Amino acid sequence: MQIIYDHTHGFGKMRNQVYIYVPIGALVKENEHRQALETGWCPLDKNLWFQTRSTRINVCRYNPDKKLIKKANKIKYFFDISINDYKKQKFLEIYKKYLTYKNFHNSDLTFEDIIKNSNGHLYYVYESNIIGFCFFKVLANSIFAVEFAWDYENKSISLGKLNIHFLCMYAKMKKYDNVYLSSGYESCSLYKSDYSGFQWWTGITWSDDVEHYHRLCYSDDEVKIKFNWETL
Repeated sequence: MQIIYDHTHGFGKMRNQVYIYVPIGALVKENEHRQALETGWCPLDKNLWFQTRSTRINVCRYNPDKKLIKKANKIKYFFDISINDYKKQKFLEIYKKYLTYKNFHNSDLTFEDIIKNSNGHLYYVYESNIIGFCFFKVLANSIFAVEFAWDYENKSISLGKLNIHFLCMYAKMKKYDNVYLSSGYESCSLYKSDYSGFQWWTGITWSDDVEHYHRLCYSDDEVKIKFNWETL
């Protein structure tokens, strides 16, 4: 694993205060995937990874409650590694609806990026209709969630909450170790801790302290940053 510092996209303040921001990444080889995941790194593309407050579900400790199971029984999920033209068009329609509903005007990933950065996906069917999908990577006997979207046409389904459950059940079936859920920042990431087996990366170790995680997420909400990223 080669650590890299990108000073061409960083910035600093020296006149009235000392503040230095430097993007840090790592070039990770395939045989280093387990080590990288276990030490808080998340994949950005094939070789470049970034360090973050990573979150995961320890699959062997995942034990869903009966209410969640009952709700999940109304949805069918299917695994596939290829996408035919019909599914690709349907997924793209769902993705556009999802971005509109969430008010995400500038998504970090295009739909083609999602497909390129994944090696498998689950898709969800309710009353014979495809209503959502989750693309993921299989890395070192673990799942890393890449992107999830659903159409929100029947909000009572709460597919966003069920998605992690389905990933964990699929991981149990495949005997995978963990389901990685990428970064955990701000109160929008609190939901990740609602599942048994939840852990977050402190920078030193994986913690089970949900209250501490919540305090950090709420604290993130209070941080105000005014910065023009277009100048980079």
